Amino acid sequence: MRASSVTDCRTKWGVPAFALLVGLLAATGWELAAAQSQEPPAPASSVRLPAGELGGMAWDGERLWILGDRQLTGIDPASGEELERLDVELERPGDVTFDGTHFWVTDEETMQVRSIDRATGQVVKTIALPIPEDKGFDELRGVAWDGTYLWAAYWAGFSSSLNQVDVDTGELVRSVFADCSPRGIATDSEHIWLLCERSGDLPPIVDRRQILDEEQEMLRSRRFVGEAAVKDPRGLVRAGTDLWYLDRASSQAFRLELDESDQR
Repeated sequence: MRASSVTDCRTKWGVPAFALLVGLLAATGWELAAAQSQEPPAPASSVRLPAGELGGMAWDGERLWILGDRQLTGIDPASGEELERLDVELERPGDVTFDGTHFWVTDEETMQVRSIDRATGQVVKTIALPIPEDKGFDELRGVAWDGTYLWAAYWAGFSSSLNQVDVDTGELVRSVFADCSPRGIATDSEHIWLLCERSGDLPPIVDRRQILDEEQEMLRSRRFVGEAAVKDPRGLVRAGTDLWYLDRASSQAFRLELDESDQR
């Protein structure tokens, strides 16, 4: 507004009215600025889930997907509100991961993993998970997608392993010792996080290791991330700067915030 216009307004309306107008304009500007800068709600530290047989969970960039009772349920991580459901027709659903287009859901009964289209809910592929001959297998404990390959965590006592699988061929690319009793696995293109059970009354922990060519170097890169003070841990997923894991005993999902060094 040019100076002569300001003078005209003061003359026409009087100083008090002009001051009120300026105040209203300023307040409106502040409200607009606040609205423009408002961020989405932060995720809750824990989310209560419907009672049922909880398996694993996945993250699609917006929603947490909880596997349980032969269904995938998409929830808002800030409120726990249920947003969507997909039926999963498997004998014994175990864990789930997301590759950007498809969910990969494990069947613990048949040792298979099925690719389910996110948009339609249709099964588009089924592969049998390979078992490393030198390590053995007792139980499937989780799957995660690293951008190229599927990682499957197998429990076999001291021989528990992390197994990189080519989903195009169904072949085992590599197998490395887990060095813990895995209950969940999460990954990006550079790191693997494990939810590890411990003996006695010790709480489960989450650790991180780099994905490296040499198995011993990979084990040496292992570092502690945090404790998971829950009774019956299941599943692990990275969602932005957080990790989420489940507790079947309390029917809750818990958030573990990563510090800056763990986000890289």
